[in-house]
Amino acid sequence: MPSKEYEVEKIVDEKLDRHDKVKLYRVRWLNYSARSDTWEPPENLSGCPEILAEWNQKKQKIQKTGTPKKGTKSPSRPKSKQHASPLRKEARSDHTISDKKKKERPSEHSISTARKRASSLSSGPEKRYPPATKHRLIKSDDLEEKQKVAKEVLDNKRNVSNTSIYSSSDSQPLHTTSIPAPDKQSNPVKQNTYDCLSFYEKKELFRERLRNLKGPEITLVNEVDDEPCPSLDFQFITEYRLTEGVTPPDPNFQSGCNCPADGCDLNDSSRCECLDDLEEPKHFAYDAQGRVRRDAPAVIYECNSFCSCPSCCPNRVAQRGRTLPLEIFKTKGKGWGVRSLRFIPSGRFITCYLGEVITSEEAAKRDKYYDQDGITYLFDLDMFEDSSVYTVDAQNYGDISRFFNHSCSPNLAIYSVIRNHGFRTIYDLAFFAIKDIEPLEELTFDYAGVRDNSLQSSQQCQQMRSFKIRRKCKCGALNCRGWLFG
Repeated sequence: MPSKEYEVEKIVDEKLDRHDKVKLYRVRWLNYSARSDTWEPPENLSGCPEILAEWNQKKQKIQKTGTPKKGTKSPSRPKSKQHASPLRKEARSDHTISDKKKKERPSEHSISTARKRASSLSSGPEKRYPPATKHRLIKSDDLEEKQKVAKEVLDNKRNVSNTSIYSSSDSQPLHTTSIPAPDKQSNPVKQNTYDCLSFYEKKELFRERLRNLKGPEITLVNEVDDEPCPSLDFQFITEYRLTEGVTPPDPNFQSGCNCPADGCDLNDSSRCECLDDLEEPKHFAYDAQGRVRRDAPAVIYECNSFCSCPSCCPNRVAQRGRTLPLEIFKTKGKGWGVRSLRFIPSGRFITCYLGEVITSEEAAKRDKYYDQDGITYLFDLDMFEDSSVYTVDAQNYGDISRFFNHSCSPNLAIYSVIRNHGFRTIYDLAFFAIKDIEPLEELTFDYAGVRDNSLQSSQQCQQMRSFKIRRKCKCGALNCRGWLFG
């Protein structure tokens, strides 16, 4: 059975690659929608001189008139504006030209001549940056199979993990499950499945995962290069994911306070039994606005499901989850980062650090691999001497906090938040603002756990597991130490 041929319908946009050296054309394929467009280098369009000529004429008309016709964007590469709104930034990031204008149609013969076949090694609408070749035919066998797999992936977009077994909210029961730890390498089947997706399918799949998360909206923006989104092998979770060998909290050893039904009295800390483990003088960690106090200790004791106070109790801040809209964006030189879309006052809760909870033995195994890769997402739960140390690993599963970058002058700090007072082996790692944060300012914390302009700079605080190989710091702060964990 002969293979189908895929034809170029038109060019709808152009730009430079991430190194600003190679011109790329956005190709619209005949009988395919815009979501299947691909970016092609000039050599892959060597058999399409009429298509290229038509695009160049369109550019010249736009340059002469100064403004494109209605429904057509300028083919010149957009320049980002520092103070533009996030919505407008996102609209520009796709660099898309919607060619909806009406124009004279050439004859059927000229259409047949103009729509030349692209590279035979290119899989047409599904593969980006195919190798250069002057063959005109596109084989359809692999393409149709890839499209079938892609459809299956997109039909099952709800990829937020439901296998988490330690709840970040006391309203949800705890469950016990043994989950095998992942290998160093990503699942090859999953990786191949994602590789077959187009640029727009990858980005839409990641955005769908963001839309499924609890809390205010999280947006995705890239104005730096052509990477559609962070790795699709990463799965968002809303709770800790306990792995094999990790013992979950035992509710039989839990207790709560007898505070009023309308919530704990922040002015009378002596009445709340949840603060019994604090040294004198005792006080609640939060103020009336739900912000962490400047004199709060590194360990915060919150109320729990055994307490008589309601979920709106002022001593239940971290467990209520994220309340701020955030944005994942591509930085220049530091990969993906996170920023806020609105002003954040100092002391405001941001989110918790989530991931797989693994044993110290498993953490040692993974640590070797992560040192080789030059990156780690490991946090040791080692704030208490009497606890068996577990580690939180956000390499494959986690929250948006997994994309928080390091800074030697951070605007966030991590506090250890305990609700299971009889079980201090597993607790929450909560991010709080330690400075006023302006809109579109990147959210960062010190990987070494050193608090800059902190609320209590002298006390012990959580830190990431350090690299055994020195890694240069790229935070760009005026007080940069030069090296991570240096």
